[in-house]
Formats: sequence, structure tokens, C-alpha cells
Amino acid sequence: MKKYFNNIHEASSLFNTIKLFLIVLVFSAGFVKPVNAQTLDYNTFMGGAGADTNVGGMVTDASGNVYISGTSAATWGTPVVAFQGASNVFIAKFSPAGALLWNTFLPTTTAITYGGIEIVGTDLYIAGESSATWGTPLNGFVGTGINNFIVKFNAATGSRTWHTFFNAVISVSSRSITTDGTDIYVGGISDDEINVGAQINNPSSGLDGFILKMNSSGTFVWTAYIGGTGDDQLGAMRFNGGAIYVVGNSGITFGTPVRAFSGGGQDAMVAKFNTSGVRQWHTFLGGGTGIEVAFRLGFDSGGNVYTGGSSSVTWGTPLTAFVAISAGATDGQLVKLNSSGVLQWNTFSGGKTTLMSSFVTSDDKIITSGTSTSSWGTPIRAYSAGSDVFVAEMKSDGTGFLWNTFLGGAGTDVNSRLAEGINKNIYVSSRSSATWGTPIAAYNAGTDVVLSRISI
Repeated sequence: MKKYFNNIHEASSLFNTIKLFLIVLVFSAGFVKPVNAQTLDYNTFMGGAGADTNVGGMVTDASGNVYISGTSAATWGTPVVAFQGASNVFIAKFSPAGALLWNTFLPTTTAITYGGIEIVGTDLYIAGESSATWGTPLNGFVGTGINNFIVKFNAATGSRTWHTFFNAVISVSSRSITTDGTDIYVGGISDDEINVGAQINNPSSGLDGFILKMNSSGTFVWTAYIGGTGDDQLGAMRFNGGAIYVVGNSGITFGTPVRAFSGGGQDAMVAKFNTSGVRQWHTFLGGGTGIEVAFRLGFDSGGNVYTGGSSSVTWGTPLTAFVAISAGATDGQLVKLNSSGVLQWNTFSGGKTTLMSSFVTSDDKIITSGTSTSSWGTPIRAYSAGSDVFVAEMKSDGTGFLWNTFLGGAGTDVNSRLAEGINKNIYVSSRSSATWGTPIAAYNAGTDVVLSRISI
């Protein structure tokens, strides 16, 4: 009999070589996706017979559970606190697999939340506005105008622990909330002094951004302001590397910025504060007579700062050129700063979207999201119709996208927020006016909030 191999080791070596060749061939041909392919794991709807919106926020805990806040016009689920009628703020908790664990409503129809939700261990916090008092607050409702509220929940059960109010002379609007792991920081817009806690500095004229620090017992610690003699607004806020970062926009220069105000229109603004409320630096992003707005914040492991938003004109030396999809339209923008606030690069979507949010994962992937009204790139999940939510990963040098995917169906899909879960999953919250995908919980009616999970 003919001898084909000198020994069993030669046969095994040849077999392994052939097996490796076949695996490479199969993946190259696209028959099998790698385990880290950007796939939609699931989507699930939440809401009732009315309109439901995720104008609130989204956050994940250490176990991968997801918390979403927003407003609903009808009851749904089996709420801890019953639906109150009209437009009601809701909070919902989902497992990593997308199962609804609990949902609850605030015991009032006078409240709204714009994006303030944060988790600290087993405590969940939300912030927002209310036009009337409710419950038994730690700090009472002031006057007859709009007050701001902060509510602390037991994250395991959805039961309310305490809530409190604060207000300025005329009006104040809470837009974001973050934590250093112990204390809570609330940010927003005020037209005058907020008389709670120590006043770190004085507000200027017009609208100013504010940051308010409070402890876990609901005691106000200090309030700080940022802005000049024009109108200044604060949007997102994140804690990173021992400091508080805020983004927003300004209509006039103030202080000694790292990058100068562009001299016209409205510039996006990024600022860094220490935990005592003292501003460390601030910078402006924009050009000419345009209007630039910053919406979200992200950080990489080197302490670099990323902010997404929109601009109505080109500025800087963009890696991808500004393109307005129609006359007067904005283009989505993404900006990278170093930890000292110095501009590293800026880029535009090139007409793919009118705004881009920014999020950086724990392994330094730059994830953006927004809304598109047509297909672009080579999407993993195809564009459907109308407006779809998109999610994309940008190259680390800002020169383009590595991949993109669309989330949506035949209706209108908008207003996405991003959060990272366990196992490098990305959660996306948005709202839809029609069903799509193969949802865990079915679409109801009107506009529903949607939670989607993408493996990256």
C-alpha cells in the first residue's frame, strides 16, 4: 500500500492547514459573519395607545440593565405608579435581553424630562421640569412658575425614594444629569440665580448655563454658572477623569476661551469644571455667521473629548466637507478635543444627516447616531423609508465611517440616544410611528419608544 504520510503529525498538520484555508475562504466570501459583526440583536417597543416619546434619556447599569425615560399619553405595562392622564413622564427598566422589568409614571401630569437620567449603584435619578407641586418634596415648590425637579428611585423596584424642587427668579430648565459615583450634578439653562447651595459665581445677563451639585440625600451643595452677556445654553453633561464636562452653545464670547468665539451667529461650546464648581477651561466651536450646536459628549481612554452636533456653515479644516442637504439646512458634525480643550479635528457627515450625536465605547470606538432621510454607505441593515435612525462607527482619525446601519420601518424614526451595555453591546433608544424588525414587544399605536441592541 502506498504511504501518503510519514507519521500522524504530518497528517494532522495538513488537515489543520486545509481547515484554516477553508475558514478564511468562507469569511472572505461573506457566507459567515464574524462574531463581532455589527448586527441588530433585537428591538422592542414600549408605549400605549397615545404618543410616546424618548425626549428623556437612557443609561445602563453594571449588570447591563437599561433605563429609559420619556413621556407617554396613555398607560402601558404594569406600572409601579399608575398613569396620571394627559402627558405623563415614564421611567422603564429593561434586562440586557430586552425584557421589560418594570415601568412607572411620575404622580403628576405637570412634569417633563429632557434627558436627565443617571444610575449610582442601586439608585436611579431623573431630572426635569414641573409647573406645579406634587408629593412631599424635600425642598418645596417655589412660586407659581416652572420649577425643576430631581427624583431618586430604587433601581431594583422602581419605587420613588424622594424628590425635590429648585427654581430661579423667573425660570430654569434642567437638561442633563451626571454623577461622580457618589454625588449628583444637574445641568441646564437659567435666566437668573438659583438660590440653593453655595453660589460659586454669579450669573450674567440673558440665559446662562448652570451646574448644580447635590448629595445622595437630596441636599444641595453648590451652584455654578457659565455664560456671557448673551444667551448661553447647556445641553449634555458627563463626568470623566475627576471632572465635569458640559456642552452647549453661546451667542457671544466670554472669559478666556481656548479657541476664540467665531464672531457671529452662535457657536457650540465645551467646558470643563472641577468638582468644586470652578471652571477649568472652555472653548468655542464654529465659524462665521453660522449656528453650531453641541448635543452629546464622549471620552476615549486618553482623556480626549468628543462632541457631536450640527452646524449651518463650514468651519475649521474639516476632514469631511460640509454639505447641506437643502438650502439653509445643517450638516451633522463631530469634533475631537484633547483633555485641555485644544481642537484636534472636526468633520462633517457630508450631507448624510443634519446632526450627529457622539458616543465613545470603553474600547475607544467612536459611535455616532442620528436621522437620515435616504440611504448612504454600505449599510448592514438597509434604509427603509421616510426618516430612519442610523448608527455608525467613525474611524479613529475622523476621516470617514467604518460601517453604518439603519433602524426603522415604513414610518418615521427619529431622536436616538446611545448607551453601552455589557459585552460591548450598544443600546439605541428612539421613537417610531410604525412597526419594524421582529420586536420582542409589539408596536402599539401612534408613536412608540423603541429600544434596540446592536452587537459591535
